[in-house]
Amino acid sequence: MWVSSSGSTKDKSPMKKIDVTLVDLKTKTTIALVKVNNWTTVSTLKQLVWRECKYPVKEQRLLYKNMWLDTNKELQDYGMFDENESERIINIGLSHSYDKTIGDIEIIGNTIKLTPSMEDIINEIRHGFNAKITPELTFEGTSGTYLLKNDCHRPLAVYKPIDEEAFAPSNPREFKGSYGSPSLRKGVLSGEACVREIAAYIIDREGFSGVPETLFAAARHPSFRFLGEKKNGMPDENDSTSDAIAAMIIPHAMLEGKSQAKYGSLQRFEISHDVAENLCEDLFSVEEVHKIAILDMRILNTDRHSSNILVRKIKTESPDAKSPDKKKKGESIYYKLIPIDHGMSLPGTLELLEMEYCWLSWSQKDKPFSAKTLEFIRKIDVDQDIEKLNSQFRFRPICRRNMKLSCTVLKKGAGAGLTIGEIGKIWCRTDDEGEVPSVFERLAEKARRQADIVGEIKKKNSYSLK
Repeated sequence: MWVSSSGSTKDKSPMKKIDVTLVDLKTKTTIALVKVNNWTTVSTLKQLVWRECKYPVKEQRLLYKNMWLDTNKELQDYGMFDENESERIINIGLSHSYDKTIGDIEIIGNTIKLTPSMEDIINEIRHGFNAKITPELTFEGTSGTYLLKNDCHRPLAVYKPIDEEAFAPSNPREFKGSYGSPSLRKGVLSGEACVREIAAYIIDREGFSGVPETLFAAARHPSFRFLGEKKNGMPDENDSTSDAIAAMIIPHAMLEGKSQAKYGSLQRFEISHDVAENLCEDLFSVEEVHKIAILDMRILNTDRHSSNILVRKIKTESPDAKSPDKKKKGESIYYKLIPIDHGMSLPGTLELLEMEYCWLSWSQKDKPFSAKTLEFIRKIDVDQDIEKLNSQFRFRPICRRNMKLSCTVLKKGAGAGLTIGEIGKIWCRTDDEGEVPSVFERLAEKARRQADIVGEIKKKNSYSLK
C-alpha cells in the first residue's frame, strides 16, 4: 500500500520510500505493513490507519522510538528515513483509554482556539498522569514551575499554578504570602503572573516574536500540594482582598464545577539547545533580537534577562542567516530565539530599569529596523490588543494604560527612524542606581497633569453654564 502527503508547499528533498510496520500498542500485534515516503505527514498516516483499522483519527496516538508523533509534522522529521535505520515500527494507541481519577488537565476558557498539536499534548499529559508520571518541580526559580511529561517521560509542557507564584499562599520555595502581595518586580502582584504569561501569547498570536503557545488550564494530580487557602488553588472566598485579586484576573464563571484543581498557565515545552546567557550575542541575527525587544515593549515586560531567551540551532543554507558556526560547505547554523517567562509583564508602574533588558547591551540594538519589521510595528493596534486581553482576563486599569503608553512610544519612535536602542533609552531609567525617572516616565506624568488640567477646566465650564 502507498501513502503520500498532500497540500505541502515547502521545498521538497528527493523522494525516499520505506516500509513501515504498524503495531497495536495494547495487543502488540501487527496491523499492517505500509509504504510511505519522506513527504508523508503524520496526518496522512492517521487517515490510512482509519481506513485500515477503523481507529478514529482524533483518538489515535502514534508512537515511534519513544516519540509521540505530532499531527502537523512529516515522518521525516523523526529521523525515520535515516540510512542507518533498520527497524521502522509505529505503535498505535487510542487516547480515550486514560483514567481521569488519577489526574487530569483541561483548558479553561474558549477565547483562544486550541491548536491540533496542543490537543495532542493535552492527551499525552493525561496518559503521563495515568502512567504515574508525577509533575516535576523545576530546580531553579522562585515560583512553582512544573514540567508535565508523557508516559515516555518526555517533557511536553510547563505548568505554573497561580497559588504557587512567588509570595502566593502555596509557594513551594518558602516565598509565601497572600494574594495581592508585592511580587519580585515592582507593579506586579502575587496572583497576577499566570495571566501575564498567557497575555504574552495572546498579544503575539501572529507569531512575530515566537512566544510558545500558552493557555489557561486546570490540573489535578495527587502530588499537587495545597498549603494555603481554599483547596482549588484560588483564594478563600471569605478573604475580601484575595477575592478581589481573583475577581480582577479571572472571570469566576470559568471556574465553576472544577474544585480540587490547580489553576495556572500551561505553556508548550520548546526544544532548545541552550539559553542566550551561555552564548555570544554576536551569533544572533538583528531580526531575532529586534523581535524580542519589540515584544518586551508591547507587553511592558520587566524581566528580560538572557536566561529568559531559549536558543534553538537550525541548520540552513539561507544566505540571510548569520553563519559564524560553519559545519559543512554551504551549510550554516541559524540561531532562533524563543522568548519565555513573561509573568512580570503589564506592571502597574513605568519604572523600568535598563539592567533588566539584556538586548539593551547587545550591538543589534543600534541596527536599523528592517522594512518588514517597520511594517509590523506600524500595524500594531494596541487598543485591539487590550480588547483581546480583556475578553478572557481582567487587568488593572493602570496596567492597561501603561501597555498603551509603551506601545505608543514604540510606534512613534520607530516611525521617527529611531533604533530599538534609542527607543530603549527613552523607555528605561539609565542611571546606575535606577532612581532617575526616564524620559518615558516624565512624558507620561506631564501628559497626566495636562489631562487633569483639561478635566478641571471642563468641570468649571460645565458649572458656569448652569
